[in-house]
Amino acid sequence: MVLDVHHHNCNNNGESIYELIPKIFSTWKNENLPPKFHFSSPRDGEKDRKHSDFINTNDFITFLENIKSFNTDIDIMLECKEKDLALFKLADDIKVLKPGYKWVDKSTFIV
Repeated sequence: MVLDVHHHNCNNNGESIYELIPKIFSTWKNENLPPKFHFSSPRDGEKDRKHSDFINTNDFITFLENIKSFNTDIDIMLECKEKDLALFKLADDIKVLKPGYKWVDKSTFIV
């Protein structure tokens, strides 16, 4: 199962995304690869299902800080209109806001 964080935020029955994480991780238990997540930001307003051009850095960091407590490596695929430009902008923004993160390369880091 691939969890889409943005679409969960738009379409849920009040459950916290973090309540679902153990069940989602369990679907990956027999895989050699880490669990996959999709992350995007709404274009116009919190519940807008359309993807923004860029990722909201503060929302992304909040997600990372919360998912860290599960102590599991994950892959996050960004869904945004500006593609690579959005990735590198997000990386630059994170480096400013979270200088303690350890960067492996231009797009991979350890929280």
